[in-house]
Amino acid sequence: MKRLFNYLKDFCNGRREALLRTQELQSSERFLESVIENIPNMIFVKDAKDLRFIRFNQAGLKLLGQTKSQIIGKNDYDFFPKEQADYFTAKDRMVLNGNSVVDIPEEPLHTPNGMRFLHTKKIPLLDQDGVPRYLLGISEDITGKKEADRLASILSENERLLTIAKEANRAKSAFLANMSHEIRTPLGAMLGFAELAADPNTTAEENKRFISTIIRNGQQLLRIVDEILDLSKVESEKIQIEKVPFSVKKLMSEISALLVMKAKEKGLALNITVSPEIPDLILSDPTRLRQILLNVIGNAIKFSEQGEISVQAFVQDVLGKKHIYFEVSDTGIGISREQSEDLFQAFAQADNSTTRKFGGTGLGLFLSRRLARLMNGDVTLKTSTPGAGSCFLVSIEMETSPSPDVTVTHGVNPAVVFDNKAPIKSKALIVDDSADNRELLATYLSRISVDFDTAENGMQAVQMAEKNQYDMIFMDIQMPEMDGYEAVKILREKKHFENIVALTAHAMKGDKERCLEAGFTDYLCKPLDRAALDLILKKYLH
Repeated sequence: MKRLFNYLKDFCNGRREALLRTQELQSSERFLESVIENIPNMIFVKDAKDLRFIRFNQAGLKLLGQTKSQIIGKNDYDFFPKEQADYFTAKDRMVLNGNSVVDIPEEPLHTPNGMRFLHTKKIPLLDQDGVPRYLLGISEDITGKKEADRLASILSENERLLTIAKEANRAKSAFLANMSHEIRTPLGAMLGFAELAADPNTTAEENKRFISTIIRNGQQLLRIVDEILDLSKVESEKIQIEKVPFSVKKLMSEISALLVMKAKEKGLALNITVSPEIPDLILSDPTRLRQILLNVIGNAIKFSEQGEISVQAFVQDVLGKKHIYFEVSDTGIGISREQSEDLFQAFAQADNSTTRKFGGTGLGLFLSRRLARLMNGDVTLKTSTPGAGSCFLVSIEMETSPSPDVTVTHGVNPAVVFDNKAPIKSKALIVDDSADNRELLATYLSRISVDFDTAENGMQAVQMAEKNQYDMIFMDIQMPEMDGYEAVKILREKKHFENIVALTAHAMKGDKERCLEAGFTDYLCKPLDRAALDLILKKYLH
């Protein structure tokens, strides 16, 4: 089409002297007629004054399903819908008014055989004074090429999706294998040491050590579950960042207390420095910041065999806003530049040997970065040298607390110690479909001399509450026959109870708010935290 276009353009505009000689003109016209009628592209000529067709080749007539007698002397409005005719006419006027070539790479055309797509070039045909007298159009039917390109694109996209699916399946298989190992390892230890603790030949000293091991592995298992739940919430964009006042200095002190023994066990020094520029109180999410720092500093300890872990907290301006930075340096194994590319991907660790030697879900840094970015900060790898250590930067936007008198939130609340010599004259109802969970809570309450009854579901709880007076009701949510939501609704309608606490494994973001809206006085999540339970008891039982 390009060669034909260039020839016709040269013939019509560049050789006007030939048009002045009659013999040459007649010869040229016969040649041009032969070319026009025999090429497969649609060629048409319009009068420049009224844009009516004066020439149309066979390919064009076939495409439009017309004969020469039907189309010669007509214009676009005689064949096409007004909107499309307006479009064609506008392009024609652009050619003639600008005395220039217009190239239309793709335009739709309604034909008796359905929608076709054309690549069209339109040029003005000039008279001997250089004034446009006719308009020449050359259109190539690119419908087949367009469809071929579409199919090729679909095939290419399918290949891409297949590659992604294979990679996702590989990552899923690797993740499940790793999760099986990570879950079974602490679970196996818990079951094994529980059996040893139940052995009548076990000494009191051994029992104490076995139970300590069970608790430690249970906490490890809980962290794994929490990471998987956090991943789900991050992917579904359901994590919400809170803004509450807290002390960074106190938070760092608590983190030090939690990790210093872990570092000492490996012969490592843990040094934490907090800049005096950091205000006493800031507004942010202490729970999520603690989660990020425990993960990053914990990794530094996990991947170091000797030397020290250094943590420095300082303030720095970023685009006119103040951020708190936490620089975490270690003397550990380090990673290569190639390994660092996948460092913040979900389920990714430096390599398989890292997973085998050090364990872990491969979710920690991925979740930490996502959480930090929700707090208008980031988690990045500053430097790393294989065999010499790494340096990570954690940052969050710093917003100062408007008032120093607000209630400060930080750290894990310490357990409340009850004086067993002065029994609390109270009675509670424990509602849970799990016998083990009922026994666990009952044991806690009996040790502080709180009387209790138990119920297996919400229906039993309602019946027992109608006959007895309870100072507190601990209510599970997911139970057979009647769940906790329905039970608390009935109890609120039938009888006034001050203290109904939800004690549930529903621990996703928003579950606490849903429980409070449903009528519960307070909320505890499973696995039951002794310190949190003690605070609830102290708050509601006198």
